[in-house]
Amino acid sequence: MLLAPALLLLGPLQELAPDAETAASPPSPARRPNILLVLADDQGWADFGFLGLMDDVRTPRLDELAAAGISMSQSYASSPICNPSRVGLITGRYQQRWNNYYYGGGRGLPEEAVTLPERLRAAGYATGYFGKVHTGGPDNAPGKPGFPLRHGFDRFFGTTCGGRVHYLHHSKAAQAEYGKAAGQMEVEPMWDDDRQVEWEGFTTEAFGAEARDFIAASGDRPWFAMVGFNAVHNFAWQLPAAELEARGLEPFPDWDPAEQGYREWYAGVHRRDWPEGRAYYLAQLECLDREVGRLLDHLAELGQLEETLVIYTVDNGGCVPDWADNGPLAGSKYHLLEGGTRTRTLLRFDGVLPAGVTWEPVFSALDLAPTICEMLGLDTEQGAFDGDSQLAPLLAASSPQ
Repeated sequence: MLLAPALLLLGPLQELAPDAETAASPPSPARRPNILLVLADDQGWADFGFLGLMDDVRTPRLDELAAAGISMSQSYASSPICNPSRVGLITGRYQQRWNNYYYGGGRGLPEEAVTLPERLRAAGYATGYFGKVHTGGPDNAPGKPGFPLRHGFDRFFGTTCGGRVHYLHHSKAAQAEYGKAAGQMEVEPMWDDDRQVEWEGFTTEAFGAEARDFIAASGDRPWFAMVGFNAVHNFAWQLPAAELEARGLEPFPDWDPAEQGYREWYAGVHRRDWPEGRAYYLAQLECLDREVGRLLDHLAELGQLEETLVIYTVDNGGCVPDWADNGPLAGSKYHLLEGGTRTRTLLRFDGVLPAGVTWEPVFSALDLAPTICEMLGLDTEQGAFDGDSQLAPLLAASSPQ
């Protein structure tokens, strides 16, 4: 049940603030915040321009997002790989409860799991998912338990085909053209709600555009939009011709079974054997950054930016074999080390959360759902989450002097 259209905790939370100049104030009870959750794929912990750790990284819109909100330097995914971590993120519960430890393992997102969008929809929110799902288990068709429309989303545009989602091709024609390689290149048609559609384009732009259309169509209802970009996952050379030309990058071929075996080819398109791949990764990152900027601009144009909690995070640590850079952190995606589990999370809520703050406390992806629910004043059952709400310390965080 929605106890109030926004925060009900005005008294206690105001007491946390040392004074009006060093902490943001909660919104008025009349405000019902929208929620935009952007999930990047395999982005390196050091690959943000505002950090100044990498000379080759340009992320002006993510830098803007960090400057207007909170940058968490010690946020963690609940797994070093995407299948399990995405289940943990959307439920606020350990994915191991459903035996989800590895790719496609366990039960994925089972029927009995209660997700954040289910809670928000029950509270009157319009809910939409746009992009790559990949929660593992049987989640790839409308009749299956983990399909987004069965877990609290009113609207879905994207793909459930797996991890290596092709950036450009999703159609029956592409499947025919790729032949034996179609499965590895993951070019099956997109889902538009519960029907598959022929689609050709650029996933980063398409997922952002569909999310913007959903936001604009939500009317007076508060909304929750989750945008699961497949950028900057591997096969980063799959870019539109205009993007390649603008950067002076040569086209690079996908796997051709007639040329060599898949494992041999796959080994050759990673950092060790193809260091030039970093340039394609950075191009994908720039496109991702641009699309985040378009979402923020869209909110501003609609007059909704100040009414929206914006969250940007990554599904796991940066994938070093695919040219991500985790800076001083040891390890990569796949590893139970800092480089495999530590992510960069950005939060912005104008007038509510402080701006320009680097937040040092540990934050788990499992904390997102309970934090959002407390912010909205939602009643939740005993033991609803394995994570903990971090709302009070976030509101009390001091702005830079």
